[in-house]
Amino acid sequence: MYFDPGTGSMVVQMLIAAIAGVGAFFVTFKTNFMSFVKGIFKKNEKKGK
Repeated sequence: MYFDPGTGSMVVQMLIAAIAGVGAFFVTFKTNFMSFVKGIFKKNEKKGK
């Protein structure tokens, strides 16, 4: 199987973009999840007082 330089660089760029996209997804998901959990506990603290 032959890959010319243009195809090889495109594959490398796609891999880098996929890794960056997955990383950004998990960072955003973690931030939103932690905000959601903190919001739940703040609501429970107000009810307890």
